[in-house]
Amino acid sequence: MTAIPFPEIPLFAGFTPATLDAIQSRSRENAVPAHTMIFRQNDPVDAMYIILSGQVEIINEEQGIQTSILDRYDFFGEMALLHTEKRNATATALTDCHLLVIDQKLFSELIQIEPDFAVRVGNSFVERFKENKKQARMEELFGNETEQ
Repeated sequence: MTAIPFPEIPLFAGFTPATLDAIQSRSRENAVPAHTMIFRQNDPVDAMYIILSGQVEIINEEQGIQTSILDRYDFFGEMALLHTEKRNATATALTDCHLLVIDQKLFSELIQIEPDFAVRVGNSFVERFKENKKQARMEELFGNETEQ
């Protein structure tokens, strides 16, 4: 794997060198081939993911809708770490992906030691929730015509 450009990842902006060192030493990298499922809806929660390269599709299988396509430096899987024990969507690599994996223990520690981390994750959660509600409403009104 290549060196991870931590200062370029918006989620980690402004973190202390000690925190970045801890993330680097305690996280892991994962290469995921295109069209590979990263996790399935209702799977147990164990980690969040940051995309270092590639694209990931997030699908709510219960509703049958694509909730988002994520790119470099986007993150996913954090919502389940915040509020549930099971995944609320399925994540699949659309292209070959290089992911940074942050396990539940490190995630919890980052929430406690880096207030900006908690704020950024929370803001992302709120924005995705709003977007998902908007998309579900559009689907309800117009059916599949709203799909990309």
